[in-house]
Amino acid sequence: MRASRDPEPRKRAQRWLSGAPDRKKNERVKLGSAVHALIEAHILGQPVPEELLNNEEFAPYIEHFHAFVDDWQITFTASEMVVANDEAGYAGARVARLLTHDVGVVLHLRPEGYRLYPVRCGDAEFEVFTHVQRVAEFQTGASKAVVGTALTPPHLPRKAAAA
Repeated sequence: MRASRDPEPRKRAQRWLSGAPDRKKNERVKLGSAVHALIEAHILGQPVPEELLNNEEFAPYIEHFHAFVDDWQITFTASEMVVANDEAGYAGARVARLLTHDVGVVLHLRPEGYRLYPVRCGDAEFEVFTHVQRVAEFQTGASKAVVGTALTPPHLPRKAAAA
Protein backbone atom coordinates (compact mmCIF):
# COMPACT_ATOMS: atom_id res chain seq x y z
CA MET A 1 0.00 0.00 0.00
CA ARG A 2 2.79 2.39 0.91
CA ALA A 3 4.48 1.84 -2.50
CA SER A 4 1.37 3.06 -4.25
CA ARG A 5 1.63 6.42 -2.47
CA ASP A 6 5.39 6.91 -2.68
CA PRO A 7 6.37 7.74 -6.28
CA GLU A 8 9.85 6.13 -6.29
CA PRO A 9 8.84 2.61 -5.13
CA ARG A 10 5.83 2.85 -7.43
CA LYS A 11 8.12 3.63 -10.38
CA ARG A 12 10.39 0.70 -9.46
CA ALA A 13 7.39 -1.62 -9.21
CA GLN A 14 6.06 -0.41 -12.57
CA ARG A 15 9.48 -0.94 -14.20
CA TRP A 16 9.71 -4.43 -12.69
CA LEU A 17 6.21 -5.35 -13.89
CA SER A 18 6.69 -3.89 -17.36
CA GLY A 19 9.98 -5.80 -17.70
CA ALA A 20 8.36 -9.19 -17.03
CA PRO A 21 7.90 -10.11 -20.72
CA ASP A 22 11.58 -9.37 -21.44
CA ARG A 23 12.74 -11.38 -18.42
CA LYS A 24 10.64 -14.36 -19.52
CA LYS A 25 11.84 -14.03 -23.13
CA ASN A 26 15.48 -13.90 -22.00
CA GLU A 27 14.99 -17.03 -19.86
CA ARG A 28 13.48 -18.85 -22.85
CA VAL A 29 16.34 -17.73 -25.11
CA LYS A 30 18.89 -19.20 -22.67
CA LEU A 31 16.93 -22.44 -22.39
CA GLY A 32 16.46 -22.69 -26.16
CA SER A 33 20.14 -22.08 -26.83
CA ALA A 34 21.15 -24.75 -24.33
CA VAL A 35 18.69 -27.30 -25.72
CA HIS A 36 19.89 -26.55 -29.27
CA ALA A 37 23.49 -27.12 -28.10
CA LEU A 38 22.51 -30.45 -26.53
CA ILE A 39 20.74 -31.61 -29.69
CA GLU A 40 23.60 -30.42 -31.88
CA ALA A 41 26.09 -32.43 -29.80
CA HIS A 42 23.87 -35.52 -30.09
CA ILE A 43 23.51 -35.19 -33.86
CA LEU A 44 27.25 -34.65 -34.37
CA GLY A 45 28.25 -37.36 -31.88
CA GLN A 46 30.15 -34.85 -29.76
CA PRO A 47 30.39 -34.82 -25.97
CA VAL A 48 27.85 -32.63 -24.22
CA PRO A 49 29.30 -30.02 -21.82
CA GLU A 50 28.81 -31.17 -18.21
CA GLU A 51 27.07 -27.95 -17.16
CA LEU A 52 24.36 -28.66 -19.74
CA LEU A 53 24.15 -32.41 -19.21
CA ASN A 54 23.75 -32.14 -15.43
CA ASN A 55 21.21 -29.30 -15.47
CA GLU A 56 17.83 -30.49 -14.13
CA GLU A 57 15.96 -27.86 -16.15
CA PHE A 58 17.26 -29.34 -19.42
CA ALA A 59 16.73 -33.03 -18.51
CA PRO A 60 13.12 -33.30 -19.77
CA TYR A 61 14.07 -31.73 -23.10
CA ILE A 62 16.91 -34.20 -23.60
CA GLU A 63 14.62 -37.09 -22.66
CA HIS A 64 11.90 -35.96 -25.08
CA PHE A 65 14.40 -35.35 -27.87
CA HIS A 66 15.66 -38.92 -27.49
CA ALA A 67 12.05 -40.15 -27.45
CA PHE A 68 11.41 -38.26 -30.70
CA VAL A 69 14.50 -39.80 -32.33
CA ASP A 70 13.50 -43.30 -31.15
CA ASP A 71 9.78 -42.97 -31.93
CA TRP A 72 10.36 -41.69 -35.46
CA GLN A 73 13.60 -43.63 -36.09
CA ILE A 74 15.34 -40.47 -37.23
CA THR A 75 18.65 -40.52 -39.04
CA PHE A 76 20.07 -37.04 -39.41
CA THR A 77 21.87 -36.07 -42.59
CA ALA A 78 23.03 -32.69 -41.30
CA SER A 79 22.97 -30.49 -38.26
CA GLU A 80 22.36 -26.79 -37.79
CA MET A 81 23.57 -24.89 -40.80
CA VAL A 82 23.37 -21.38 -42.11
CA VAL A 83 21.21 -20.99 -45.17
CA ALA A 84 21.03 -17.90 -47.31
CA ASN A 85 19.39 -16.67 -50.47
CA ASP A 86 21.05 -13.57 -51.91
CA GLU A 87 18.30 -13.17 -54.50
CA ALA A 88 15.52 -13.14 -51.89
CA GLY A 89 17.65 -11.25 -49.36
CA TYR A 90 17.44 -13.51 -46.33
CA ALA A 91 19.70 -15.66 -44.20
CA GLY A 92 19.11 -17.81 -41.18
CA ALA A 93 19.76 -21.17 -39.61
CA ARG A 94 18.06 -24.42 -40.37
CA VAL A 95 18.35 -26.70 -37.36
CA ALA A 96 18.43 -30.04 -39.13
CA ARG A 97 17.83 -31.35 -42.57
CA LEU A 98 15.99 -34.64 -42.52
CA LEU A 99 14.96 -34.92 -46.18
CA THR A 100 14.12 -32.43 -48.91
CA HIS A 101 10.41 -32.26 -49.72
CA ASP A 102 7.61 -29.72 -50.11
CA VAL A 103 6.65 -30.54 -46.53
CA GLY A 104 8.98 -30.19 -43.58
CA VAL A 105 8.48 -30.71 -39.88
CA VAL A 106 8.89 -28.61 -36.77
CA LEU A 107 9.79 -30.37 -33.56
CA HIS A 108 8.27 -28.61 -30.55
CA LEU A 109 10.00 -29.78 -27.38
CA ARG A 110 8.34 -29.01 -24.07
CA PRO A 111 9.08 -30.18 -20.50
CA GLU A 112 5.97 -32.38 -20.66
CA GLY A 113 6.70 -34.00 -24.04
CA TYR A 114 7.15 -33.26 -27.71
CA ARG A 115 4.97 -32.64 -30.72
CA LEU A 116 5.90 -32.90 -34.36
CA TYR A 117 4.11 -30.57 -36.74
CA PRO A 118 4.08 -30.85 -40.52
CA VAL A 119 4.91 -27.58 -42.24
CA ARG A 120 4.33 -26.89 -45.91
CA CYS A 121 7.41 -25.32 -47.42
CA GLY A 122 6.83 -25.28 -51.16
CA ASP A 123 6.89 -22.49 -53.72
CA ALA A 124 3.57 -20.94 -52.63
CA GLU A 125 4.71 -20.68 -49.00
CA PHE A 126 8.06 -19.26 -50.07
CA GLU A 127 6.28 -16.61 -52.13
CA VAL A 128 4.22 -15.57 -49.09
CA PHE A 129 7.37 -15.58 -46.94
CA THR A 130 9.15 -13.18 -49.30
CA HIS A 131 6.07 -10.93 -49.40
CA VAL A 132 5.91 -10.78 -45.60
CA GLN A 133 9.64 -10.12 -45.57
CA ARG A 134 9.18 -7.10 -47.86
CA VAL A 135 6.32 -5.81 -45.69
CA ALA A 136 8.54 -6.13 -42.59
CA GLU A 137 11.36 -4.27 -44.34
CA PHE A 138 8.94 -1.51 -45.31
CA GLN A 139 7.53 -1.34 -41.78
CA THR A 140 10.93 -1.01 -40.14
CA GLY A 141 12.45 1.29 -42.75
CA ALA A 142 10.73 3.19 -45.54
CA SER A 143 7.39 3.54 -43.74
CA LYS A 144 9.00 6.01 -41.33
CA ALA A 145 9.34 8.54 -44.17
CA VAL A 146 6.01 8.01 -45.95
CA VAL A 147 4.10 10.71 -44.08
CA GLY A 148 5.77 14.10 -44.20
CA THR A 149 5.32 17.14 -41.98
CA ALA A 150 2.00 18.94 -41.95
CA LEU A 151 1.52 21.47 -44.72
CA THR A 152 0.45 25.04 -44.09
CA PRO A 153 -1.51 27.04 -46.64
CA PRO A 154 0.79 29.81 -47.88
CA HIS A 155 -1.62 32.63 -46.99
CA LEU A 156 -2.09 31.57 -43.28
CA PRO A 157 0.42 32.02 -40.52
CA ARG A 158 1.69 28.67 -39.13
CA LYS A 159 0.01 29.22 -35.74
CA ALA A 160 -3.44 29.64 -37.33
CA ALA A 161 -3.06 26.45 -39.36
CA ALA A 162 -2.25 24.39 -36.24
CA ALA A 163 -5.41 25.47 -34.43
